[in-house]
Amino acid sequence: TVSIPNAYDDPRFDPSVDEGTGFHHKTILCMPIKNSSGQIIGVIQLVNKFDDLIFTKNDENFVEAFAIFCGMGIHNTH
Repeated sequence: TVSIPNAYDDPRFDPSVDEGTGFHHKTILCMPIKNSSGQIIGVIQLVNKFDDLIFTKNDENFVEAFAIFCGMGIHNTH
């Protein structure tokens, strides 16, 4: 899990991503989607929580549960 409370203050964020798009990243939450073997098969990315709030541990827990269902759904399509 990667939780970034302020994208422009984080060295992992490349600000050129926003150039020319008119979009401005503020907060970012990324979570892996894994298959039943634990292999990463995708990523969920949430950007800019409402009202300029940061993503919380509760948000992480919710997205983690969602990622589990995503992994099961992707697995069942194969």
